[in-house]
Amino acid sequence: MMNPMTHEQSVQRNARPRIRGFALIVVLSGLAIITALFAISSNRGLGILARSSTESQILTRAHVRHEVLFLASKIVLEPTMPRVITLPPPYANMPVHLTDVGQLIDLNSSAPQLVDLLFEELNLSPDQRQRFRQWRRTGSRVLRVTDLFRILEISPSDAPEIFHLATVHSGRVGISEPEIDDAIYNFTRRLPAALQTPPTGNTFVVSLARNSGYLGVVRLTSQGRGIVLEAE
Repeated sequence: MMNPMTHEQSVQRNARPRIRGFALIVVLSGLAIITALFAISSNRGLGILARSSTESQILTRAHVRHEVLFLASKIVLEPTMPRVITLPPPYANMPVHLTDVGQLIDLNSSAPQLVDLLFEELNLSPDQRQRFRQWRRTGSRVLRVTDLFRILEISPSDAPEIFHLATVHSGRVGISEPEIDDAIYNFTRRLPAALQTPPTGNTFVVSLARNSGYLGVVRLTSQGRGIVLEAE
């Protein structure tokens, strides 16, 4: 005949299911937290991939670049334009960067010493500099920054940063000091007053990032009826 269960044994027996139930809750809660963290990480990763894909699409498709420039040209001009603006759909509110062309060296109107500084930054040879000087003396004008490749007989890979250093839309003898300190423009502080000119305030280089991903040039208006001046 089995011995009757003591009170202590009865309590221990009844507690076991509760302990198992509590342990199961802890395990399920842990799994829920891991699942949530994985979902957050996945969403962030997908967001980065989506942005990367959009940027790649913009840079590799001409019609998309032109559409982005058109959207940028319709942004309302403000007294103090931000350096970064956000595009409306369908480009997932992608930000683009603006640089006033007054901060760049105009290939047509800039003083010769500024053009020499530009060529130094681009590491172009003395022969190439002389070729450009002679070309300017003929009275010819550069219509697009890319014309410089043809004039100097070089490829875009020889001077990829040209779009963020030079322009043909400033019309100034000098350049304005950039809003953000940049080693490339340190020489602006050493220029005579005559070559320190104001920014345009309405004409901007549009790029996907600061000093990279050049798209073109737009001129903005306070009515949001700007125009595209140059598209890469």
